Amino acid sequence: MNENRQNSDQPVTLRKFSIRRWLSSIRCWFVDRRLRIAITLPDYAGAYVNHLVGEYNKSRDNAVTLGSVINKLKDSCSDLTWGDLYSLERALAATMSVEEIHSCLGGLRFRLKQVASKEAFQAYESSWPKESKVLEELRAELRSLIDLLHWYYFLLPILNRRRKHWVNFVIWWLVVWTLIVAVVSGIFAWRQAPPLANVFVWIFYLGVVGGYISALRRIQALELDGDPLVSIYRIEASAYALWLSPLLGGTFAIILSLLFIGGVLSGKFFPSFEPVGTGINSLHAFLWAFHPKDYSDYALLLVWSFVAGFAERLVPDTLDKMIAEQKVKSPSSKGS
Repeated sequence: MNENRQNSDQPVTLRKFSIRRWLSSIRCWFVDRRLRIAITLPDYAGAYVNHLVGEYNKSRDNAVTLGSVINKLKDSCSDLTWGDLYSLERALAATMSVEEIHSCLGGLRFRLKQVASKEAFQAYESSWPKESKVLEELRAELRSLIDLLHWYYFLLPILNRRRKHWVNFVIWWLVVWTLIVAVVSGIFAWRQAPPLANVFVWIFYLGVVGGYISALRRIQALELDGDPLVSIYRIEASAYALWLSPLLGGTFAIILSLLFIGGVLSGKFFPSFEPVGTGINSLHAFLWAFHPKDYSDYALLLVWSFVAGFAERLVPDTLDKMIAEQKVKSPSSKGS
């Protein structure tokens, strides 16, 4: 009784709410969900599992008991994982005779040739003896093929899912940027903002679009024919460009348009601007005073805005060239 009274007298400490802990729990939930999706067998793998169970049932006299896998298959194929499929195929390989392994190796080699790169398949072919009749050597090659194939079976869907994720990411943010620019442009028109300010909004938008497309093409151009795990690392390491390139593209498009307005870049393939009035002594007056001459200059301006975001080195290289030329001219002007 005294012990219970002492325990009841102790103050109850409440766990403080922490935003960091809350965000961490949400992140853990998403990671756990992605992991479950990655390791669970997809629907199309059910037919292959049924085929392996049939092969297992034919030779179950000498096989290792895999009742748990078969029970899962009876209950629901959605409960099976790639690990279950791998265990079943390894157990089936342990029951095969020399003739059965010989007939099975041809099909497995063909599968590996379909999913692996040319260099990987050549490295595999050079590592195993040809036409061996020793059971242990044949079974070792069979296990090696099963290991390699399941490595690809497990990781290739994840690789394609990550690539699809970043494509959807670009589409989503293009829609968001389009809505933002449309709203801002509408507000500028309603508030009768300076014409050049509205033009700058669309210049920045097309630079952003060019940056997104450039970053997406960079990810699609990655060499993903080797180890799928390394390919996933390459995609994830290159994904930062989908955040950085659009912002750089919009910034470079604005800078390029200012070079056009300042007359630094001029010619047949560049847009021309003309001032309205004189006495431009403020940013507000500047935004009211300049505009492209005609419709062809508007078209060229929008095209070059996209190019400034798409070809990320265009504006930095142009600025570097201008600075280098200025450094060359400066000593000669001092000497004269």
